Amino acid sequence: MLKQAPARHRVCGDLSHEKHKGFWVQDCAAATENMLLAAHGLGLGAVWLGVYPREERTKVIAEFIKVPEQ
Repeated sequence: MLKQAPARHRVCGDLSHEKHKGFWVQDCAAATENMLLAAHGLGLGAVWLGVYPREERTKVIAEFIKVPEQ
């Protein structure tokens, strides 16, 4: 599915900018939900891939979309 998508967006947390430990997960989730709602409002289809916190999933996706190490 991901390989055939006409567009891909990623929401990632950079832990070096973390002000309150652990809240990056909620921040990224809220940002993702807002993106999904905006896509729906524009009449577009969108999907949230459930990969975090499963390391075997996050590793594969991170390599595919070339997420920086941090």
